[in-house]
Amino acid sequence: MAGIDVYFDKVGGESLKAALTALRVHGRIIACGGISSYNDEKPKPGPANLFNMTTKRLTMKGMIVGDWLDRQRQFEIEGRHSLPSRQTEEYGNRGGRN
Repeated sequence: MAGIDVYFDKVGGESLKAALTALRVHGRIIACGGISSYNDEKPKPGPANLFNMTTKRLTMKGMIVGDWLDRQRQFEIEGRHSLPSRQTEEYGNRGGRN
């Protein structure tokens, strides 16, 4: 079955709305931002399709970078060396950062 298993949300708004439609049953959402509304003077209503959280039995968890500061040193040791090669392997050099 086509669809998304995991969605990492940094934008919110229309992007989250689209993901709620595309997520598969038991999909997961990691929410770490909402840049689409950072400069809004008044909060916008939530996505009209939020009930998909129930019908698809989705899980959504919020996080901020401060939650992981205790692992910063580990990332510096492991992440610097493995992340660029993984990106190149999995995504190819498409003009983005490697």
